[in-house]
Amino acid sequence: MQPPLDRTGPVATDADLVVAARGGDAAALGLLLERHRPRLSATAIRLLGYRPDAEDAVQETCLAAMRHIGSVRDPEMVGAGVPIGTVRSRLSEAKIKLADALLASAGLIDDDVRVRARARERFWNDEFQDVFRRGESGRFVSHFTTDLLIGWSGGRMARGREHLAAEIEGDLAAGVRIELDRVLTNDGIAVVEGRFVNPPEAPDHCPPGVALVMFGNDDRPSAMRLHLAPRPPRPEAD
Repeated sequence: MQPPLDRTGPVATDADLVVAARGGDAAALGLLLERHRPRLSATAIRLLGYRPDAEDAVQETCLAAMRHIGSVRDPEMVGAGVPIGTVRSRLSEAKIKLADALLASAGLIDDDVRVRARARERFWNDEFQDVFRRGESGRFVSHFTTDLLIGWSGGRMARGREHLAAEIEGDLAAGVRIELDRVLTNDGIAVVEGRFVNPPEAPDHCPPGVALVMFGNDDRPSAMRLHLAPRPPRPEAD
């Protein structure tokens, strides 16, 4: 068995974590998966849409990594894109809890990469909340590059952060709010997931939820994809 990962040395690389995980270090495996979860989530949402199937695929990938970490031939290639789009079956509750427990074990390691990721998650959470406290989008939009490239899940594309401002201002004017569910960041990617809260007078203004996937500099993204959750079917009229 490999000795446990040295927590006092420099920041562990992915290869270091793979070697430690192969030696039975569960916390190292948890941290490895946590590092790559934002990219896995972004890929799953792009391929499967913003719906439970995407999270199921990420969970299944985590479990597959746990099962097969011992057979990794080249630790340096552990982050290479994963056939996540082929994983579409729902997981049982026990499997989901197992994967979540594995990811939670990353909390045993407070390395610089993880600390920076948590700080960025707090930053984006606070900035999203501030939009609705202030009732305007100016400060939030200023964190993006002026030539921000925005893509919607329906295929529409636009360049310029003024399009993001218009989207937010339209929702604010309609009385829409967003309640954040989760923020994941790492390696130039941030994934923000939330639920729209529509006003009583316009209950169908926005779909149930949204996932925003931001790319580029951690504090100044240059590209964004907006993935909307499918609307529930309308009840049939009598």
